[in-house]
Amino acid sequence: MRRAALFLLALSVAGFVASCGSRTIGYAVVLWSPDETKIPTGTIIPVFKESLVYDTYTVMMGEELVDVPRWQLALYPSREEAEKAVQEMGEYRTSFATAAVNAARVRKGPGTDQEVVYKLAEGERVKILAPPVVEEESGRLWFKVYTKGGITGFCEASLLKVGTGERQDRSPPAGGTERLTLLQKGPWRPLYFKEMQERGRIDLYRVSPAYGFFVDTGARTITVSVPGRSTRFSYERFLPISDSEFVPEGAPVRIFFRDQETIAVQYPYGTRTYTDLFCLFPDDVNLLISEEMARRETAYRELIAPGSRLVSSSYGILTLNPDKTFRWERPGTLKGRYIPASAAPTGKIELSVLLGEDLESRYDGVLVFWFDNTSAEEKVYFLYKKEPGSIRLFYLPASSVVRNVAVSEPRVPVVLYFSYME
Repeated sequence: MRRAALFLLALSVAGFVASCGSRTIGYAVVLWSPDETKIPTGTIIPVFKESLVYDTYTVMMGEELVDVPRWQLALYPSREEAEKAVQEMGEYRTSFATAAVNAARVRKGPGTDQEVVYKLAEGERVKILAPPVVEEESGRLWFKVYTKGGITGFCEASLLKVGTGERQDRSPPAGGTERLTLLQKGPWRPLYFKEMQERGRIDLYRVSPAYGFFVDTGARTITVSVPGRSTRFSYERFLPISDSEFVPEGAPVRIFFRDQETIAVQYPYGTRTYTDLFCLFPDDVNLLISEEMARRETAYRELIAPGSRLVSSSYGILTLNPDKTFRWERPGTLKGRYIPASAAPTGKIELSVLLGEDLESRYDGVLVFWFDNTSAEEKVYFLYKKEPGSIRLFYLPASSVVRNVAVSEPRVPVVLYFSYME
């Protein structure tokens, strides 16, 4: 009799699932599992029903249909959208954290100027929703977090103890050993090295063999070196807080793995705390620099190939010499307005400014004129576009150049037309 009842119950559950299978209301990512053994955090499950009265979703847990509070799940219309959300969580799909201090502020966005939406009690647990982000102005590192009850916001990394799953306050998982070896071995270079390499445009002012995150296990030192900052710390050993976070004992440094090939390093310098991103970069940096220098040389040779004398009826004669010196005679109304009044007619020309992504399709490059009798701050920038037998120069204000990249063009262009003369 009991077996028959159980059989009928199983049939009724199966029938319910079968009838609902074609009528699922969506797919959910488990943010805060009610039972890790049955539906682990970070997994995707179908949702069959939503109750606004009881504020629950009906899902399958093991072999049972159960109602789960809505705040524990993130519902998406399709499995594809749920999978995309899981991918964005990256290495932190199963990660939780606890507040390291009392009244740790959770803010609307990643910044101390953002509205406070919640305050965590010391030891209070939160779900990590994504890899940490860097606040550019302050260098602070922020985690997007989700509280028990469903409040989403950002919390500064220094206020959290980050871990994985149910282990966040226990020994780190075995994966931490592999990452510790990777962390110590490297080579770690600023993340923008890889971004520049992929674009095929290298800013020689920001790329150097001296820049990177270096661990000397023999001397037990950590060196962080980026443009404008270089500092070294002594440490005793690395303490794995989790499979994604490491702290060098004795040094005020925190290291987070964003993924297997990218780390965020938080450290003090002067009176501020900075966070820099580094990536595994096995390529020879000196070779990268040599290739960029060769690219610039080729671009300049192509520029003057039709002729080294450029003639304009309005802006005089511009002579570009093979050694990258120039002479600009009778520049007309440009002098004193776009070219410094104190500028001599001679100077040096550079191709040190790169085109931003929005400008690459419309221009061939940027010419930087450094006139004799002027300072480095008075360099003059022109976008250029070659045409058969001629070239157009477009004046570029210094404000449009950010970190040696031309990021925008003026609303009202100043265009200079020159013809090539052999």
